[in-house]
Amino acid sequence: MLQIGSMSDGTLERKLHWLGKRLARSQREFGLFDPGDRVLVALSGGKDSLALLHALPVWARSAGLGLELAAVHVAVAGGPDRREALAA
Repeated sequence: MLQIGSMSDGTLERKLHWLGKRLARSQREFGLFDPGDRVLVALSGGKDSLALLHALPVWARSAGLGLELAAVHVAVAGGPDRREALAA
């Protein structure tokens, strides 16, 4: 089981269930994915991107989409000052 911070298993499961419902609704409304799509998830390392990475494949299997998923985390060299300069 994925643990995020001090969140209990029950709380985590409820949040992931909510996220799955949001993914399903977005798929119905916008047709985000086609069966067999290849999806690259950009990770910041924060709770939200880790939760998405955990929930997306579970939801995709239940939706019968057969997505091919990969994740990438890019560390910007130079620390926080460099990241702020790139964002400007």
